[in-house]
Amino acid sequence: ILLIGGSRFFWRVWIDMKFKKPSSGDVKKRTLIVGAGAAGTMVARQLLNNYDSDLDPVCFVDDESHKQNLEIYGLRVVGRLADIGKVVAEKQIDNVVIAIPSMSKQDLADVIKSSVESGAKTQQIPRIEDLMTGKISVNEIRDVKIEDLLGREEVRLDLKSISDNITGKTILVTGAGG
Repeated sequence: ILLIGGSRFFWRVWIDMKFKKPSSGDVKKRTLIVGAGAAGTMVARQLLNNYDSDLDPVCFVDDESHKQNLEIYGLRVVGRLADIGKVVAEKQIDNVVIAIPSMSKQDLADVIKSSVESGAKTQQIPRIEDLMTGKISVNEIRDVKIEDLLGREEVRLDLKSISDNITGKTILVTGAGG
């Protein structure tokens, strides 16, 4: 048992060391993970174990006081959500991943706004509804869209039905982002 199990173990370790080493020429993007809960730690673990990813997790931010200065997978929780801009500047962050899928639309819009204002590329994991229904997995990090800043669901217009009323006319649109 020891011979067979040990040989399989050492073979696996050797394969991991030989073929999964990051190449020294790869420049990875320093990444801040927003949220140190279950989803955030899952994202950190995936990024740390996936050498093909171009994201290098550096630290977390989270609003829960008991998580402050906590170390998860070697990554420290360095502040609160309000500190995103400061952390991005101090840690030279290139990418921000929002990993709180249950966050309300308004809170998400605030976090996205501060992340975008910091100058870092902002991405997020899917919403909890999409994860629960199985449409998307937590590994599918997506770029933040402008609709995420609305703080509400996007209004879809039925252009076909209103086109008769507005075709050939000058229309003034105020508010609602034009």
